[in-house]
Amino acid sequence: MLNSNEWNDECFYCDFCNKAFRSPLFDVTKEYDCTIFFNELRIPEVEIMGAKVIANYCSKLCREKHRYQILKRENIQATFPDIGPVEKCS
Repeated sequence: MLNSNEWNDECFYCDFCNKAFRSPLFDVTKEYDCTIFFNELRIPEVEIMGAKVIANYCSKLCREKHRYQILKRENIQATFPDIGPVEKCS
């Protein structure tokens, strides 16, 4: 296995265990979305207006164990909105 020095720092570092890795990437991202509803019969579309990665993890396990610490740090309440025209921010 290569270490970060052999990658010339072209890698990610886990925000929990500080392990250097390239892939796969598990992250927590803030997104600003807009749902577009149509008058005709078709599925609404979600347009991502902007996105910002707030944490990277080397594995799904690291992300699951520490996701709520990151959400708390960023003052984000985890909600599970539907696709309705008015939903609570998540």
